[in-house]
Amino acid sequence: MIAKLQSPAKINLMLQIKGRREDGYHLLKSIFLPITLFDEIEIEELKSGPHQIRFFIEGKKKTIKKSTVSKALSEFAKLQTIPPLRLHIHKQIPIGAGLGGGSSNAGVILSYLREKYAPDLPLETLNNAASHIGADVPFFLQAKPALVEGIGERISPLPQSERLSLVVIKPPFSIKTVDAYGWYDAQSPLTPPISDDSSDFGQNLGLSAFLNLLQNDLESTVIKQRPEIEELKKALRTSGALGSLMTGSGSAVFGIFRNMAEALTGLAKLREMIPPTHSFFYVESMI
Repeated sequence: MIAKLQSPAKINLMLQIKGRREDGYHLLKSIFLPITLFDEIEIEELKSGPHQIRFFIEGKKKTIKKSTVSKALSEFAKLQTIPPLRLHIHKQIPIGAGLGGGSSNAGVILSYLREKYAPDLPLETLNNAASHIGADVPFFLQAKPALVEGIGERISPLPQSERLSLVVIKPPFSIKTVDAYGWYDAQSPLTPPISDDSSDFGQNLGLSAFLNLLQNDLESTVIKQRPEIEELKKALRTSGALGSLMTGSGSAVFGIFRNMAEALTGLAKLREMIPPTHSFFYVESMI
């Protein structure tokens, strides 16, 4: 029997860098929202042999070495014996876009493995395994709107009261996370952690609150390297977005619209304004 899973993308509605530890890890305060853009994952048990992992991008099989998927299988196997598995990952989430596709794949697979093979495994143990794979992976174990702090391991669910209508644009280039943080570090001194006790938002978050939170500390340094990102932000606002921001370490940007109708109208305008080398998505935030 083949299990079919949906692996959602995310946007960072806010990304603040609160310091950098001496070991190089950045301390963050960020709001993660899962969105309705998905990779599709198929998992099937095999009778024998090694795990088989295949990625499909635009319908074509691709080889991705040292993927988060292989790391997820390796980390889970340290906790629980599992049979050999065949995994097919059909990629729809752009790579190198700051949308968390690889982290999502790992988190969703870890959650599936726990449910199927180790239902009594404490979530805290799984969260620790996820953090060994990547900073964003623990969030995707449940993929609910959340405040994410520390190096990604502290996750506080947020009481979101309404869905957001969004347009996401991925330009025809990608940005490596290590490069984005490297550019930031080159112009920012090593700082100790900043005390911050404002984690409790205390109310349901809707459109107005989200618009007031838009901030990404990586954005200005990335734009210096890739000024096209600023042009895309401007294009989103020209097309009717109430606010726009680069997500994560880029290169994708998103615009928040008042409702679906205005977002779809804006999307049509953007397709006329921006070359078809870009990828366009209408999505909604997930509650």
